[in-house]
Amino acid sequence: MLTNTIALQLIQYIVDNNLPVGTKLPSIRELASLYDSNASQVRTGLITLAALGVIDMHPRAGSFVKQISPGELDNLFVLFFRLGMLGKQEDTINLYAVKALLDREVFINAIKYRTDNDLYELGLNLAKQEASFEDIAAFIDADEQFHVLLARISRNPLVVFLLEAIQGMLRSYRRENFTSEVCRESWESHRVVFKAIETQNEADAEKVAVLHTQAGMQRIRARRESAGARKA
Repeated sequence: MLTNTIALQLIQYIVDNNLPVGTKLPSIRELASLYDSNASQVRTGLITLAALGVIDMHPRAGSFVKQISPGELDNLFVLFFRLGMLGKQEDTINLYAVKALLDREVFINAIKYRTDNDLYELGLNLAKQEASFEDIAAFIDADEQFHVLLARISRNPLVVFLLEAIQGMLRSYRRENFTSEVCRESWESHRVVFKAIETQNEADAEKVAVLHTQAGMQRIRARRESAGARKA
C-alpha cells in the first residue's frame, strides 16, 4: 500500500502546486526527502503515475506533468480503485486530489466540445444552485449534476462513470461539512467555470478547475489541524 500512498502524495503535489502541463517534477532524490521515503519507492510511485497517464517519464531528463488523453482514462479508472479509495473518511483528501485532475480534463474538453444547448443546461443548473444555498443536500445534488453535465460534453461515458463514482464517495462527507457559505463559494466558482467555457478560454478553465477542488482540500486540512489542536 506504500506505493499507492506515494502515488497519491505525488498527485497531491501536482494539484497543490497547480502545476500546468509540461512542468518538470522535482528529482527522485528531492521527492524522497520531501515524503520521507526512499528513491525506489518514489520511482515506483512515478511509474504508477505514468501508467495513470498523469506524467511522462524521460530517462535522464526527468518526469513531466502531461495532458491525460481519453484513451488513458481507463488506466485512471482501474488504478483509482486499486488505490483502495472506497469511501473511507481518511481517504477524503485523496479523493479530492484525484477529482482535481479529472476536473481539469473535463473542463478543458467542455471548452472544446460544448454546444449552445450545453450552455443552456449549465445556466439552468447554476440557477438551481443559487436557489439552494440554505438547503445543503439540494445544493450538493445540483453541484454534482453540474460536474456531470460538464463530463457528458466530452461524450466519453467512462469520464462520467468515474466522476460519478468519486462524487458518490464524497457525498456523505460533503453533506456533513458543507455550510451555506461554502455553497455560495462553490457556486461562485462554478460561475467562473461557466464563463470560461462560454468564452472558450482554456487557460482560465484549467486554472479554475484546480483551484475549485483545492478549496475542498484546504477545508479538510483545516478541520484536521483544528481537531489535532483540540486533542493536544
